[in-house]
Amino acid sequence: MKKISLSIFLASALSVTHAWAVPVLQVGAPAGAGDSGTYADYQGSTTSPTENDTAITSGGTLYVSGLYQQDDVYKLGGQYTNGSVTGLDWGDLSCGNGANAPACPNAFNDKGAILVVSLPETKLASAFSILQVGGISAFLSDASESYFPNNHAPTNDPTSGYLFFDIGDFSESVNVTNFSNEADVSTQLGEIKTLLLSGFDNAGLALPWAHFDVMALETSCDKDQGKCTTNVVSPVIQNNPGSHDVTWKPGDDGGGGGGGSIPEPASLLLMGAGLMSLGLARRRKTS
Repeated sequence: MKKISLSIFLASALSVTHAWAVPVLQVGAPAGAGDSGTYADYQGSTTSPTENDTAITSGGTLYVSGLYQQDDVYKLGGQYTNGSVTGLDWGDLSCGNGANAPACPNAFNDKGAILVVSLPETKLASAFSILQVGGISAFLSDASESYFPNNHAPTNDPTSGYLFFDIGDFSESVNVTNFSNEADVSTQLGEIKTLLLSGFDNAGLALPWAHFDVMALETSCDKDQGKCTTNVVSPVIQNNPGSHDVTWKPGDDGGGGGGGSIPEPASLLLMGAGLMSLGLARRRKTS
């Protein structure tokens, strides 16, 4: 009987933790020299800028994924509209960190998911007219505020400046992979966007680094035959965890991996389940 209960517990842990493991939003890059798999490994600790668990790349390709984590999520990206039913837009919400977080700029309105590019503030003005992501130019620059809800370096660095790119909405087209653990593939659908970087290796700009994060509005609702009809739930601002972001550096292949990564909830629960089974086995032996 104990064996059956333990098996049920393990199966439940696996099913629950699997849903946790793939973030709603994440940023990655192609694998470089020394990396394993398809995506660049996340480095345990890097400098210039100082960061933890960040993928490093010098290439011209960026991956951004969005996962429809729950069945009632109807749109992941920007404002939801469907005939006479309209949800809140970016400018109706608060962006940033803490109780005194500023309102999202009205310039965010009518945009989809927003890629936030942090870079040295001294490079902000020249970068605004040069850099492109996926053929798209930045629609806004800010010398002091990233408007990013997740407080991590370098989005919280007073010497950083910020560019904002509209990368559109995420569809429900593929099973999304966890960029930091490629064995973990979600059974829920989302989209992995491939964005080409332009101007980041421009010699005249002499950009030492650029850091990428993403945020999006996640709107849920009551559905009727697969469509939102009434009771559109106010959207929440989703963002990538600080350990699922990317920094571009010139001439850095990003290889070599790096230790010190934070265990995912799935790993922690499985470890707990393993310790429990060992404890049960020891009790049987001693009795």
